[in-house]
Amino acid sequence: MIKKSLKKNYKTLIIYIVLIMLAFLISLENYVSPTNTTGYIATDVSVWISVAKKMAQGEIMYRDFFDHKGPILYFIYYIGYTLGKILGIWFIDFLCNIVNVLMIYKISNLILKNKEKSLIITIICMCFMSGLCTENPCTESISLPCILIALYQFVKFMLDAKKFNKKESLCTGICFGIVLLLRPNIAALWVVYYIYIFIKLLKEKDKKHLYQIIGFSILGVIIVLLPTIFYLIKNGAFTDFMNTYLLFNLKYANHKDKNLFTIIVLFFRTSKYIIPSIAACYIGLISARKKLSKIENELILVSFIYFIFSFSLTIMPQRAYIHYLLPMLPTFIMPLIICMKYIKINKEIKITLVEIFLIVYLLISIYNMQNNRHFNYLYENISKEVQALTKKDDNVLVLGNNATIYLIADREYKGKYLYQTPIANENEDIAKEVIEEIRNDLPNVIVNTISKLNEEGRQDLTNFEREIKAILNQNYTTKGKIIYVKK
Repeated sequence: MIKKSLKKNYKTLIIYIVLIMLAFLISLENYVSPTNTTGYIATDVSVWISVAKKMAQGEIMYRDFFDHKGPILYFIYYIGYTLGKILGIWFIDFLCNIVNVLMIYKISNLILKNKEKSLIITIICMCFMSGLCTENPCTESISLPCILIALYQFVKFMLDAKKFNKKESLCTGICFGIVLLLRPNIAALWVVYYIYIFIKLLKEKDKKHLYQIIGFSILGVIIVLLPTIFYLIKNGAFTDFMNTYLLFNLKYANHKDKNLFTIIVLFFRTSKYIIPSIAACYIGLISARKKLSKIENELILVSFIYFIFSFSLTIMPQRAYIHYLLPMLPTFIMPLIICMKYIKINKEIKITLVEIFLIVYLLISIYNMQNNRHFNYLYENISKEVQALTKKDDNVLVLGNNATIYLIADREYKGKYLYQTPIANENEDIAKEVIEEIRNDLPNVIVNTISKLNEEGRQDLTNFEREIKAILNQNYTTKGKIIYVKK
């Protein structure tokens, strides 16, 4: 009996070690990873690191600098930056991935009661994730642990509603609050599963349980919202928060990069056709519903609605950024679980799946490293020239959104708009603010990464770009039309 117990504990320990190693490997697939020797950091991540740096110097989000993501993102980046600068931010991403693998495993094991199959499902899901880590840690990747924790609780409710009480309701509410303050349009999970809970408990006439879930879920959201609102009000940033996170984002959402059909095709391709494969898996399981148990049918149907709604929200902005697909990962779990339940797994299949993951991971790593070298070479040369022309305390502005130059050159912009495009081209008020800010305090050096400004005779410049070009011509000298030095 003791030997059997020890063997069971040893097997569990091995599984958790494998899960943590899996999380570690995935966390190396981003630009803040210690294995990124190129020095290049992706556009959004470099902006958020610059934001964290400003917060560490005492600046307040929304009030002192502009970015339109949720406040939780800045708090997390600030914590990571304070812990260990870029390495600290990577550590936060590693922790997020630990939560991801543990929750995928726990959700799978909750239904399958099979540790090996649950581990295989986790490996397959992380294979899918490994190709989407281009902007980690981002709002989508930081939201993922909250989505998976809440999904685990919702699945518990579906399996046995009596096990979903105050603690579980509070937990899902807190997770919901965090996601709302990261990016509201990735909160599809709560919409679908809260509606399911509402309908189910109304049908069963269990109003007491329903009121309890509603009350503690709302309390969970309030626990997240209140301290954030207090911080913003105390620091005189609440109005800026409302104008930026709510009003600006509503306007920004109306500006579309491509038509809906093109976006769907691009997402199908960039996901290596995983999305249509998941859809086909759902359709296959729904078609075979007579062979499935009642609870299996219910799990699949609700998860399929979640998949449809989640994908609709993903394509709604009509921008083909691959990291937008990260919130789709939880929709992949349920069809995999139900399929795995009816598949016999032998030793050869286990080894093959591990080999596939390692090959996929290796290929993605090689591709990312080769891709990064080109950018690093370009920005490193620009940054060296900026360093030679300026002192550390000088005001340096990068035109465009290539904030990685600030980080490589170790220079800062003293104004509010450390990046200006695409926002200034889509919002006249912001364009005016940027122009006024630059005119009032001409930076010592301006690095121009807006390629259109370098071309003579361009007729398609926006009003903002014309104004910027006039400032450069009047107040700066340049040799290569990239680095401009104040006269």
